[in-house]
This record gives sequence, C-alpha cells and structure tokens, in this order.
Amino acid sequence: MRITAPVVIDSFDKSSCNQDRVGVTVLDNSNDFFEPRSGIIAVPAPKDALNYNYAEMLKYCRKVDKKLKELDKDERKMFELPND
Repeated sequence: MRITAPVVIDSFDKSSCNQDRVGVTVLDNSNDFFEPRSGIIAVPAPKDALNYNYAEMLKYCRKVDKKLKELDKDERKMFELPND
C-alpha cells in the first residue's frame, strides 16, 4: 500500500506577485504595503530624538555594575550627544 502526501491546490495567481523581493511575497497591485528591493525597511528617527554614546554608556554600566535599563535620567544625560 502506497501512502501519498495530501495535495494542496493553491488558487492564488503567482504571476501577479513580485518574487525577487526578500521576505513576504507582495502583490504588485497592493497599495497598502511597499517593500524595497533590499528588503530593509527603516523609519528615520524624529528630529528631536536623543542620541547617546552607547559605547561609553556601556563602559559606565560595567563600572557601576548596572544594566542600561537601570540607569536613571541623570546618568543617561551624561552620555547624550548633541543634535545636529
């Protein structure tokens, strides 16, 4: 007796898809989602977002034996970088 795997019939028309993108297959006629060719989607930070010197902040955390999330506002303020 021969056992075969069930066959799934897909009625989705793959000719309308763009297969050369990384990640989820995207329909060409979809207006609500766009994925760039690189597959990387990045949203720029707001202009008023704070930037920190994370390398120095991590050195400080090791020195005082704390985790990054345990630093209070005054401790984080020491590592703020100027906004350009």
